[in-house]
Formats: sequence, C-alpha cells, structure tokens
Amino acid sequence: MQKVSLISIGIIGFIAGIFLTINGNNIMGIAGSVVSAGIAIKGINELRKEKKNNLINKLRRQVHVLNSINFL
Repeated sequence: MQKVSLISIGIIGFIAGIFLTINGNNIMGIAGSVVSAGIAIKGINELRKEKKNNLINKLRRQVHVLNSINFL
C-alpha cells in the first residue's frame, strides 16, 4: 500500500510544518507544509487512479464473460 503511506507521510509532514511555523521557523515550516501537502495530494490521486483502473478492468472481464456466453 505505497499510496496510503504517501498520504500518511504527507499529512504528518504537513502537521509538522505547521508546528515549525508556530515555533518561529517560518520558511522551513511553510516550505515543509507545501511539499508535504503535495506528497499527500499525489498519493490521493494515485489511489483514485488505481481504483478507477481496477473498476475498468473488472467491467472488461464481465463484458468478456457476457460476450462468451452470447457466443455459445
């Protein structure tokens, strides 16, 4: 589950960036938050893409089965 770990790392990094910003390390905190948010978004998009591809493949298999039944 690489996508889930990307999402987790992104969220944890985003929270850490907020704490860095609160503690006075503004540049590092903001940069870390932005990068971590990007990592989380990438993980979410990859997870959506994987689910969509799995659904498409499942539908293709069902169509193939239906076509083979009609062929008989």
